[in-house]
Amino acid sequence: MSGVKSLTAVMLGVVVMLAACGGGGGGGGGGGGLPLLPVAPPPSSGGNPPAPPPGPPVSPPAPEAPTAAACTNEADFHEGTVLEAEFNRNLILEPALGADKVYYKLEGRQPFAGVTPIAITSKSDGLIVERVAFSDTEFTDLIDGNVVHYGRRFTYSDSSGSRTDTIVYDPPLTRPLNMKKDEVVTRKYRMKGVSVFTPKGGVPATPDPEQIYDLTTEFTYGGRHTLSTLLGAYETCMLYENTKTTTPGKSYDRRLKFEIPAEGPLRGQAVGRQSLGGFSWQDYPVKMTYTPK
Repeated sequence: MSGVKSLTAVMLGVVVMLAACGGGGGGGGGGGGLPLLPVAPPPSSGGNPPAPPPGPPVSPPAPEAPTAAACTNEADFHEGTVLEAEFNRNLILEPALGADKVYYKLEGRQPFAGVTPIAITSKSDGLIVERVAFSDTEFTDLIDGNVVHYGRRFTYSDSSGSRTDTIVYDPPLTRPLNMKKDEVVTRKYRMKGVSVFTPKGGVPATPDPEQIYDLTTEFTYGGRHTLSTLLGAYETCMLYENTKTTTPGKSYDRRLKFEIPAEGPLRGQAVGRQSLGGFSWQDYPVKMTYTPK
């Protein structure tokens, strides 16, 4: 369909110094003064040697940098939690073009790929960045200390109709909560995608044949950073997600950066997003309603 992206396009020391002070000898006395007492001789070589001077104090070990665990909010995976957010998204290299409005909403649990994970949807008219309207729903859960990504469903629309791509990760993509600063976690998996085109005002066509791609994703925790936004300043976790998609004869890289508050009323919610690389965009929060359960 004209203008609507295909599935392939979508994928695509402190140093302590101690000084010792010693006493000096005396001068001679005048007539009639008291005689000087003899100075005790040094101990003989056969006696016990003098105790060595105390060494420098031992510094306590430096505290470990906090892990990324605080930047995932368990409440996001509870039924009844409310998240509605509005972001401005613009091209990093061409900010003068303006910004698209991107809306995020937590949809609750929905059936997907044989399980019932939490769904979160982002939508935009995509006039500037994506150049096409889209809806993207990601399906995730929190299991045994890992954020689990099961897949996603994209819908891209233009004047001719819409195309929906349903993507399942096999096995599901997992990221541990308690990553340490600069830790890198690598996952290899496959992406299975089915695409369906629906003409404007018509009925869905027969689905295209399933497409399968090999993926490698690296998660990196970059530590804490203070981010100032229109909603306030936050101490955030910097999380990077670098994914390589391999197709016959080609490979595609996508690098994302997320900044997620580690504390406060928006803990666990991304208040900064960037797509890094040749096609680079960034999200700035405009408003956000978050009510955890």
